[in-house]
Amino acid sequence: MAARTSDIQAAAKDAATRVGDAGATIAEKAVEVKQTLAATGQDLVGRAGSAKDATVEAAGAVAGRAGALAHDVAEQLPRTSQEWEALGTSVRDRIRANPAPWAIGAGLVVAVWLLGRRSSR
Repeated sequence: MAARTSDIQAAAKDAATRVGDAGATIAEKAVEVKQTLAATGQDLVGRAGSAKDATVEAAGAVAGRAGALAHDVAEQLPRTSQEWEALGTSVRDRIRANPAPWAIGAGLVVAVWLLGRRSSR
């Protein structure tokens, strides 16, 4: 019986050693996972920062382009009464040269206006 008790004690010590080793291995793996997650989080933060910078840069470019476009349109608008008269004469001459598209467009505008008035009642 004494031999059997020593076998059981040896087996228990062996099991305790294995459980301790397994616990240490799990702890090491947990530390590795923690470090990997931290590195991934830092990488994501870096990527988010660069994406934000790219978005801000793109928004600045769009704002600059919009400002340039508004400036170009403002330069093309007539400023004096003579320029407005010349523009009116030009439009009148274009209508007289080819009245069909202008009449169709005016008819569509009137039809939409009438439909809008009826639907509001």
